[in-house]
Amino acid sequence: MDRLKEERSQKISGQQVSAIKYCHDHDVIHQDLKLQNILLDADGNMKLGDFGLATRCRAGTVLQGHCGTKSYSPRTGTERRLRWEEGRCAKSWKLFYFITTGHHSFRGSTLKESKRNIITNGTYDIPAHILGQLENLIHQMLTVASDRRPSIEDLQQHLWDMKYEENIPSDTNSDSSILDILAGLGFNANAILESL
Repeated sequence: MDRLKEERSQKISGQQVSAIKYCHDHDVIHQDLKLQNILLDADGNMKLGDFGLATRCRAGTVLQGHCGTKSYSPRTGTERRLRWEEGRCAKSWKLFYFITTGHHSFRGSTLKESKRNIITNGTYDIPAHILGQLENLIHQMLTVASDRRPSIEDLQQHLWDMKYEENIPSDTNSDSSILDILAGLGFNANAILESL
């Protein structure tokens, strides 16, 4: 993938951060954050798709097993148990890196080498075009020590101006056409409304 211009990657990444924060504020972990699940509308606005592996859980929960695409998985996600606080942001940082640079953060010539770079070394390259505040942000996001990585809230406050304001719909608003489609697929419309 060719890299995006900085303004465009900043807009998409900012919208990604807003979408993930919205999910986390509602105790939802997507679990399959990857480029293929980032959708762009006709105006170039980012939408987060494919919640098929998403799970609902609260802070302090320990997630069992591995879920999602391995190249976007958190370093600690290679273990069988993952604290909610560790896993909820790690995939978003790797996706952010991919959107900004055009390639995966922990590359290797083999899957084994990639895993080694993720788990033990924390080895990654910063492309020459990444400078200053953005470079600093990437170093913070991809640090081996999960407790030193920025939270979504930290990222929104970062100096690289990631505060992209997104109009997030109210929980009480529903689109009747979407509910009709879901009901036609066999879902209970009342149960969907109650879950909002």
